[in-house]
Amino acid sequence: MFEQITQVGKHSLVYSAGVLLQRVTTFILLPVYTLYFSTSDFGQMDLLNTTSTLLSAFLALGMIAGMFRIYYKAEDESQRLNIAKTALLLFTATSSLLIIFIIFAKPLSNLLFGSANQNYLVILVLISIILGNILLVPFSLLRARGQSLRYVAFYLIQFFVNIGFTIYLVVVAGHGIAGNFEGQVIGQLAVFLLFTGVFLNIIRGRYTRESAREILSFGLPLMPATLAMISLTIADRYFLRVYSTFDQIGIYGLGYNFGMIVSVLVVTPFMLSWGPTMWSVSDKPFAKQFYARVLTYFTLVALFVALAISILSPEIIRIMSRSS
Repeated sequence: MFEQITQVGKHSLVYSAGVLLQRVTTFILLPVYTLYFSTSDFGQMDLLNTTSTLLSAFLALGMIAGMFRIYYKAEDESQRLNIAKTALLLFTATSSLLIIFIIFAKPLSNLLFGSANQNYLVILVLISIILGNILLVPFSLLRARGQSLRYVAFYLIQFFVNIGFTIYLVVVAGHGIAGNFEGQVIGQLAVFLLFTGVFLNIIRGRYTRESAREILSFGLPLMPATLAMISLTIADRYFLRVYSTFDQIGIYGLGYNFGMIVSVLVVTPFMLSWGPTMWSVSDKPFAKQFYARVLTYFTLVALFVALAISILSPEIIRIMSRSS
């Protein structure tokens, strides 16, 4: 059991390094963006990112959790490939529904912004959701196989391609906030190329109704809780959209991102590692004791980090916001 706990810790640290580097780089580039984006621009970006998060979670249907659940029950690699291909086809099918949204991009733009002129931004976000959801399958395979270093390497390549093109498109080409989402799509396309071998390997598998039924039967009941959790954290943006301005949404969104440090340092890396590990030991005799001990360690670490950030929050905010 100690070996499994060590594995969770090791993979969490690797994931943490990747996620933390991304966040640190984002904060380093923040002063650059403030030169080219107004608070209203930040507000529009935050509303689009919020919509992207909500749609991505809805279309995912909890399928990654369902995929992990049956992945470790597979007896050999061929069955695992069947599970991966089934999941990939399910994600492709649900994500393809967004093509309808792309056709009606102007009405959606009018709904979000009160103007149909932002339909290009809506299309970019929808394309990013489609690519991101399909990429969940190969990224999840890396997690299931415990390949955390490769996961973070691909993740960071996607991020730096995204950042590089975003800076060029915003600063040099003058594309405004559209450049931010164009860079995001280019980064996703770059990692698609890196996953070519993985995709070709997955295609060798077979779609099976049994795998699809097991994935969906486990994932779908999780959807209400997932959507409720996401709604609690992002629904306020839509409230502000109705009763406030994009300037205030932008200021609120920047402040909210600063408050997500605990999630970046502890929760996200742990969850990336925990999903595969949890199911890999589910049939072991020490499973209950293992779950209890890991939860205890996780809670202690999360509380310690939260306490430290709470004490140091004034200084952190001053540094990040460059305030005096």
